[in-house]
Amino acid sequence: LLVIPAIIQIGYLLFNLKALAEGGSVAMAIINMNTFVTILLGTILFSDKINVKTAIALAVSVFAGIYAVYEQRKLN
Repeated sequence: LLVIPAIIQIGYLLFNLKALAEGGSVAMAIINMNTFVTILLGTILFSDKINVKTAIALAVSVFAGIYAVYEQRKLN
């Protein structure tokens, strides 16, 4: 039963790597937005709790994504 999420995660990481390698920094940022959607819907639908560490990790990932898109745009 744990094999299915593992396969999905591997596929997700491979597509993320492909998007980054082909210069699709904006596409990569959009792909990474699914983390926020998952956490937001989990909080709304299933009453999941978000602690401070999770919020900090999400903020860091947002700023890292913004910075990655900015640096990629400077190269083109």
